[in-house]
Amino acid sequence: GEIPLMVGSTGEKMLRLTLPHVDLWNIWYADFGNSVDGLVPHLERLDALCEEVGRNPAEVGRTAAVLVTAPGGLTRSSGAARERHTTGISGSPEEVAAHLLGFRDIGISHIQIVLDPITPEAIEWLAPTIDRVRQD
Repeated sequence: GEIPLMVGSTGEKMLRLTLPHVDLWNIWYADFGNSVDGLVPHLERLDALCEEVGRNPAEVGRTAAVLVTAPGGLTRSSGAARERHTTGISGSPEEVAAHLLGFRDIGISHIQIVLDPITPEAIEWLAPTIDRVRQD
């Protein structure tokens, strides 16, 4: 089968060039403040740009990288200044699941979880959240 093409950009020039051709669009958590409310304007802008380049917005899937902070996580350290002040989603498995499901509710079809810290314990902590999201 075909390999879906994804663009991960918020830049207008890049989006205008790629939106006529891609299957999916992705945004990084620091670009939208890691919140559902922060993502809405980006989705609205994506819709408008799709229409401007002659693409049906419904044909472009929407994905997002979301920072989730597990117990023991402090701040994801990637070196990028804009990421240093982004708050990860945290709480009980039910609270984190509810937050992740909020992204689905605004049209995000796939979430890339950026887990902090990346440890076996954090992955075990995240498992009930994943189960909850998949049940909904």
